[in-house]
Amino acid sequence: MLSDDCIRHTTKLQVLLAACDTSEEREDVLRKIRAQIYPSRTRVEINDKLIKYAFNLSDAGTEALLGGETFRIVEKKDFKNMGDITTAYKILNAAGYTIQRPAREFDRDVLSVCISEQYADNWCTTPAIIYRGLTGKVGKGSDAKPSKEQLAAIIDSIKFLMSRIIQYDAAELCQSMNLNNRQPIRGNDQILPAWFIESSTANGNDATVIFFDRECPLLKLAGAKKQMLTYESRFLDVPHQQNTFMNIELKNYALRRVQEIIAHKQMRHILTFGDIFSKCRIENASNDIKMNARNTLIAFFKHIKNESLIKDFELTKKRNAFYSIKFSF
Repeated sequence: MLSDDCIRHTTKLQVLLAACDTSEEREDVLRKIRAQIYPSRTRVEINDKLIKYAFNLSDAGTEALLGGETFRIVEKKDFKNMGDITTAYKILNAAGYTIQRPAREFDRDVLSVCISEQYADNWCTTPAIIYRGLTGKVGKGSDAKPSKEQLAAIIDSIKFLMSRIIQYDAAELCQSMNLNNRQPIRGNDQILPAWFIESSTANGNDATVIFFDRECPLLKLAGAKKQMLTYESRFLDVPHQQNTFMNIELKNYALRRVQEIIAHKQMRHILTFGDIFSKCRIENASNDIKMNARNTLIAFFKHIKNESLIKDFELTKKRNAFYSIKFSF
């Protein structure tokens, strides 16, 4: 997690960059910083109900929250004759932002990579490092560079995560479930508390650096619940597969679910195409897009089988239509 030294470092850096007289001086500072970053090979995921709900809101749900409404998630249903244990939350745009779109799986994936970098004691990162974390190409250095479209999607997601304030109150949960020594856990901060400098070098290479100010406000609650996942990013690196926006979402979501099922063996060893397509927001896409998505997922499962993460898998059908992927491990 982000240490106090790292936080102090980012504050000093803001002063240093502000003192640069020319763009060349600033670029020299950023270049030296980038050279000191050693990307994490391990993915750290928040995986509790709050993040699942917050990153799977409909357009209408997002509009209601941005308009000031408070939502509640049921943490425990009918708990010990106490009724439903809930956590209230709000999502608002930070001052100066007017982004209206709902969060996507891609945004959650970018957030996860940023959290993973913080756990590796990195107080900053770059879009190229985030790209390698999203695609599993964590050991391939400069040989794995994002395209202009991939770079734009990552920067858009960073801006989005910085623009959204999440407020939550889990006092009832902490008291009822004896979490955090029954002391309330509350959050009120940017989903990604960070700042960044967006620039490029003279030869056109991306020189953007993202600096972390504080930890994601969702971390403390998920940590208290012990609802975190940790796994190797390399499982995302499927040979000879294009890392389009859709494919990145599909692979990251599928890998997270597989890891969740492995960690909770009472869960059914199955992923349905309907659930995956819904979470990645392609449930209403054309048949061609869905066929490409299924092929991406089949190639992914072949890959994690070859990597011995799972033992085997099979496709199932309902009414002559592909329905799910069952796997064993």
